[in-house]
Amino acid sequence: MAEDQGVNGDRWNDQLQKLLLALNWTTIGDSNMDLPNEKDSKHGVDRVYWYQDSHKKGNREAVIVEAKCYLTTSFSASLLDGWVKVLDGKLTKLKNSDELFKMFPILEQMPLRTGIIAVWFSDHTQYAAFQGKFVDAMKKVAMTRKTSDPNKIYVLENSAILRLASLCIEVEKINNSKNTKEEFKFFYPIVENFAANYSNVLNLNYFASKFVLGSFVGSDDKENLIVFYYGELNIESFERLHSALANVYYLNVEKKMSIYCYQRNDKEFRKIEPEIINLFGQQQVIIKEMENMTDLPTFMRNK
Repeated sequence: MAEDQGVNGDRWNDQLQKLLLALNWTTIGDSNMDLPNEKDSKHGVDRVYWYQDSHKKGNREAVIVEAKCYLTTSFSASLLDGWVKVLDGKLTKLKNSDELFKMFPILEQMPLRTGIIAVWFSDHTQYAAFQGKFVDAMKKVAMTRKTSDPNKIYVLENSAILRLASLCIEVEKINNSKNTKEEFKFFYPIVENFAANYSNVLNLNYFASKFVLGSFVGSDDKENLIVFYYGELNIESFERLHSALANVYYLNVEKKMSIYCYQRNDKEFRKIEPEIINLFGQQQVIIKEMENMTDLPTFMRNK
């Protein structure tokens, strides 16, 4: 079969929910719902969520999430193009539906213009060799440009999903540590004229970011700065990271900073680690390693 239909598809939908709930997103309704659009017909959706956007005004955003479970051997560029176009159409027809607002009044209080297609390739041991094909398929997707009220569609696949799962694991470790007094929160820098703030919710536009910032208060009542870093592990990339942290005023010589690196090769990384620490000058820096997985972690797989 092209798709791992039925039980496997429903299982992936539930597993994906555990990831988004760990990022403190909120579900609306149930899974596999038929939602009424503005023209008296219905659209099937896997799940609807909302999250508190911590940028700018802190508005809430509604998101339709479609969970796809496939084999790498069954995937094609035209398949992805079709998924995107179908979800774009659903968003366009649902966003102004009075019947939908009656069904879920909370949706009338927030924009419904965003969708996620989360594809999990269940033959995950084959994904590394396959990933280039998926990237090429992404480049071929062509959405129709809208002059007003355009939709936003994000596509997540194994690599992006596992990065987020690894982040959740590290946040859980921080929050469960006996040395943590106040739990970890993500940091959102100043944007335009809007003040910086903290939140336990991860914004959607940070899902594919090269780094994610946050902090927690230790048992000594001091704030500990955290950087989850997903960029390349070379001197030049850390120089850019240092500049980026300086630009958002996240360096502070009175606070310890832990930089969690993803997919590092310890043998090679140890050679440059002292030089990386020296880049930060007086800033106290500790380099740590994030969980690196090819399969879903247990917190997503367990019932």
